[in-house]
Amino acid sequence: MNYKNKLPQKWNEREFHQWKRDVGTRLRKAIEVEYGERQMFQFAKDVGISQGSLSEIVNGISLPCAHTLFKITENTTISVQYLLKG
Repeated sequence: MNYKNKLPQKWNEREFHQWKRDVGTRLRKAIEVEYGERQMFQFAKDVGISQGSLSEIVNGISLPCAHTLFKITENTTISVQYLLKG
């Protein structure tokens, strides 16, 4: 999906890319707290996404889709609000 067309008017492309990195960083920290430092595979399995997709999210390359956000909140104690806003 092309998120660039969905940006609020006040954001520029640089800010959007920083926000994606921030979402990924928050998710990585939350996984480490909830699952332990080396448990990315188990988190991906519990949420129902591939390790590749998880890697893209935590490295700020892509954002989780609505379904993935729902699965995260359904299967963990990680909140969507924390991931998206901090």
